[in-house]
Amino acid sequence: METQSAMKPVGSNVFVTIPEALQTTIKTKNGVELYIDPSFEPEQWAITTAIVHSVGDRFTHNIKKGDEVMVSYLMVADYYTIDGERIFNRVKRYNNEVVWEAEEFMVLAVKKETEWEGVGKWVILDDIKGEELKSSFLIIPDSVQTKVLKGCGKFISGNLDLPSGTKVYFNEMFRSYYKFPEGIDRMIMDKELIFAYGDE
Repeated sequence: METQSAMKPVGSNVFVTIPEALQTTIKTKNGVELYIDPSFEPEQWAITTAIVHSVGDRFTHNIKKGDEVMVSYLMVADYYTIDGERIFNRVKRYNNEVVWEAEEFMVLAVKKETEWEGVGKWVILDDIKGEELKSSFLIIPDSVQTKVLKGCGKFISGNLDLPSGTKVYFNEMFRSYYKFPEGIDRMIMDKELIFAYGDE
């Protein structure tokens, strides 16, 4: 019989565990590991994958203890500093347990078997690449070989009545990326920001 955890959030909040709040190393393509200072632009280095510790009784979406979830970088960016020490506002301690408190809107996606699904209002999108740039006179670096089409993306999952792979349209200013554990950068977006779908 599973023992009940000592802590459980109230309402629609979720407790998660995050092994390391801020990324302190990055590995280059050739395998070199570099140490970084995440105190600058903590949003960029925030760890956004977590494990569900416990779920409040009024949380309305299908996640449970032990699930791997994607959380908003705002959780880790919510801190203050005293005498050079960073104090995270969302860290909760009880006896030997340390958890992070996420409000309902901060849980963005959950891993179901091998696939990620958007949670609640959040949808997962992939970039759509434009035509390859070709030149017989210039050598074009791989980084600019294919441009991302602006203002659109490919729907992957979430609470939209669309098949996976559908082209969707949004205001370009809302494009934002999260790094998934598989090493893939994908957009996570509020579905209300999508104003159209289908081919041009």
